[in-house]
Amino acid sequence: MHHDIRHIVFDLDHTLWDYERASEETLCELFEEYGVGRYCQDFEDFLRVFRQVNHMLWQAYNQGQIEQFALRRVRFVHIFERLGIPLAWADDFGQQYVQRCPHKPYTLPYVPQVLTDLQSRGYGLHILTNGFADVQHIKLRSAGIESFFHTVVTSCRAGAAKPQARAFHYFMETVGCSPEQCLMIGDNWEADVCGALQVGMHALWYNPKHLESPQTSLQISCFSQLPLFLNE
Repeated sequence: MHHDIRHIVFDLDHTLWDYERASEETLCELFEEYGVGRYCQDFEDFLRVFRQVNHMLWQAYNQGQIEQFALRRVRFVHIFERLGIPLAWADDFGQQYVQRCPHKPYTLPYVPQVLTDLQSRGYGLHILTNGFADVQHIKLRSAGIESFFHTVVTSCRAGAAKPQARAFHYFMETVGCSPEQCLMIGDNWEADVCGALQVGMHALWYNPKHLESPQTSLQISCFSQLPLFLNE
C-alpha cells in the first residue's frame, strides 16, 4: 500500500455500521406492532420485498434520479402496495422506521478495534456517505464510534452523491487534502471504488460477500485484514 496515505475515508452503511442487522431488527419490531402479519405470509416475505424495493430506490438515489424526501416518502408505499397492506399505515410506518433504525448500536466485525489501531497510527479518519444527514451522527453515536472521525460528509452536504466526482472533490476541499493522500473504503463497487478512483484517490473494496468485481481491484473481506493490508 502506498505510504503517502494520510486520510482513510469510510462509507458508513454496510461498511462500518451494520445496516442489515439494524434494519431487520427495526422492521421486525414494526411488523409485530402494526400487525402486518395479517397481510403477508410471514416476516421473511415482508423483509424480502423491503430489500428489493429499498435496493431499487437507493440505486435510483445514487444515480441522481430521485431525491431524499422522495425515497423516504415512497419506500413503504411501494412495499405496502405489493403486499396488500393498508396504505394508510405507510407514512407512519416509514417515519417510525427512520426514527428507530439509526439508534441500533451495531458495527460490523472488528470495526472498533481497527479504528482504534488506525487512530493510534496517526491516520485521519473520515466518513463520506450517501446516507441522509439527519441520521448519520445518530448511527455513529449509537454504535460508539463517533469520536474516531474528524469529518463526516454526506451527499446532502456535498450537493452530490457518490460516485459523482463532485462528492469526492467536496470532501477533499473540506479536509484540505490531495487525492493521493486518501484511501476510500466502502462496500459499493460503483459508488465507493469507481467513484474514488476516477478522482485519483486510492480505493479499497470491502467485499465480505466475496462478490465478483467487474475488474481487478484491491479488496478485503473482513476489517481484521485492514491493518495488515496497510502495512504492505
